[in-house]
Amino acid sequence: MPSKRIEDRGRLSFLWHLALRELCDATRVVLIGVSFNPIDADLRWLVRQSMDAHNNPIAIDIVNQNRDHREHTARLLGSNVHDVQHYEDAARYLSDKRVD
Repeated sequence: MPSKRIEDRGRLSFLWHLALRELCDATRVVLIGVSFNPIDADLRWLVRQSMDAHNNPIAIDIVNQNRDHREHTARLLGSNVHDVQHYEDAARYLSDKRVD
């Protein structure tokens, strides 16, 4: 069984690395329903690392019904974000982003 755990950890580590790489290359990131609770340390690390790795500011769309969660997320992202848009729900986000 120990080899199975190591194998799973390796796969998970690989997926986190891919996620970090993609977030570092992104020009816009959409965060839907994320609160970044203290227990989400790995997710917080992933997002902070990707934001810190950007040489140019990026745009962030935060979709969350809870205003406190939206504000907390914006603070977590740091100063390298030049455009943060807040949306209370997915319908408003989709309505605003609709391309005709």
